[in-house]
Amino acid sequence: MNTNTINIKDKKFWKKILGIAVGAFILFKIIQIIISSFWGINEIGHILESRKSYTTQYYVYLFEERTETSNNKLIGDVYVAEKNCEDYDDHTICYPRSILLETAYLPNEEELYFDECELNLDNNRNSCFDQNENKWFIEFHNEKIK
Repeated sequence: MNTNTINIKDKKFWKKILGIAVGAFILFKIIQIIISSFWGINEIGHILESRKSYTTQYYVYLFEERTETSNNKLIGDVYVAEKNCEDYDDHTICYPRSILLETAYLPNEEELYFDECELNLDNNRNSCFDQNENKWFIEFHNEKIK
């Protein structure tokens, strides 16, 4: 009998396959963490998304307060803040990352600036005020500017 044949009914065979699969998965996760920590991609939800804070551009939809039906698909500067943890004497508080709209560019080249305007990733509208205290409803559809 040839000793080099593979017997898929052998438990040792499956233990080796399982060991290789687990090892490959762990290696992949380590590589993913290293790449995303140092050279991550600045795209929300990407498998290699940067773990550090970054600013990038996405399309955002702005609705004026008085006109709920018409909207503007605009380019916006989006700031993604990394997860933040604060240590206290007896406990630690961690805040999840936040995604903030900083600037929206209107077609007439006017710019709207927002302070602490958090975006919802689930396409729900939220309201924010621009630099002139005008209220805007904003939708984020995770459509990155190429």
